[in-house]
Amino acid sequence: MKLLHPIFMLGFLFWLYKQRSLGKSLLDRHGRLAKDETDFEATLAKHRFWGMILIGYCFAGLVAGAILTGMVYPEITVPFGQTYGHGYIGALGLGCLVMSLVLGLSIKRVVKPKIRERFVTFHTNIIFLVAAFAVLSLLTGAGILVFGPSQAVTQIQVTP
Repeated sequence: MKLLHPIFMLGFLFWLYKQRSLGKSLLDRHGRLAKDETDFEATLAKHRFWGMILIGYCFAGLVAGAILTGMVYPEITVPFGQTYGHGYIGALGLGCLVMSLVLGLSIKRVVKPKIRERFVTFHTNIIFLVAAFAVLSLLTGAGILVFGPSQAVTQIQVTP
């Protein structure tokens, strides 16, 4: 059960790579949308669908991680508190994926070519931030497997 996380994360990283290469195939050599391609709309729809699947995959992993962590490690009392920031990193990665999806869906509404190119460039490059969060998630998940959960931190109460 504990080794499912690294397997799923490696699958997520591979799928992220495939999504990026599919998105790059939509661009011509100058970074502009290659709308003159014959199967452009079908590839764009596939890219959009894969993006939504990636978000669902990440959201399901975040929810399942919050629930299953307590089952696998009963000594964890705070869901995201004793996992070396693992849950927070996953939430940031999910936020970046959602932002990338919103940017991707908004590109067609931008009418000025220069601003549209900047949208496409940012949408293309944000995948590196998502990949960085995925690698950090993989490393902190491996840290939990190797070192076990971190110690519970007690908060200091200051009374006036």
